[in-house]
Amino acid sequence: MELAIKNSGMSVFDSFEKSSSNLNYVKFKGGDFTFGKDEDIIMDDELFMADMASLAKGFICWKGRKPVDEQMATYIDVENGNASFPVEKELPDHSPYNSDKGEGWSEQLKIIFYHLETGEQFQFATTTVGGNRGIGELTKSWVKEVRRGNLHNPVVSMAHWMMPNSFNPKGSAAPKFPVHSWAKDIDDAQEKAKATTVKLADPTVV
Repeated sequence: MELAIKNSGMSVFDSFEKSSSNLNYVKFKGGDFTFGKDEDIIMDDELFMADMASLAKGFICWKGRKPVDEQMATYIDVENGNASFPVEKELPDHSPYNSDKGEGWSEQLKIIFYHLETGEQFQFATTTVGGNRGIGELTKSWVKEVRRGNLHNPVVSMAHWMMPNSFNPKGSAAPKFPVHSWAKDIDDAQEKAKATTVKLADPTVV
């Protein structure tokens, strides 16, 4: 996924101040986003600020049902010349791998969301086609705004859609992040949320 954004004096990746030191790890399975050891479900009427400055691409290595290595770079570091995206052929070898258990290196995308009510951080990382597509569509929406001169971050909900595939005629549940509004930072997003009489506005058409 390439952003292909021309910068004109101001960073399109300006990040807002972190409002919480607690990081919740988000999982997606069967159409539900969950987090924590109790796998609490994130409801589709909850709003989050997507921190586009945290968007990272790279690889993660699984072995023995756990991650043993991770090589990632954020788009902001690549844009500023402080890093480059990992190259698969240059990744360290942790073999032997059991391919039947999905061991080895996989491409990964990662991004952090901020809950508008609590300010907590929620990190979503994915190696799946559906997950990559979900983040990719969110990023495309953001890029359109940047090219219009809007350097704000998207306010989103966490939902799903049925992605067609060759194994299931009805498709399989895949993540999506409908954009509901745009805000310059977490405080701006929270103020806009308080000002509306409806908790969840209709997603904007992008």
